Amino acid sequence: MPYIDASAVTALEIFAQRAHALGTRVLVCELSEQPRQLLTRLWQQHAYVTLLPTFQAALTNVATDTA
Repeated sequence: MPYIDASAVTALEIFAQRAHALGTRVLVCELSEQPRQLLTRLWQQHAYVTLLPTFQAALTNVATDTA
């Protein structure tokens, strides 16, 4: 996604909180600069959301975590 606004941030935050409540980790990858910077600042305190640079990094993260 090239840009993100406040309503999208709110929707993603609700999604992440619900996923966490269900015991699900959230991996976000392949973000453009603006959304990555914004979400990094907002989610730095949430251990249940992981921002990764590439889809391959996300796959590696999952494979390493479940091994």
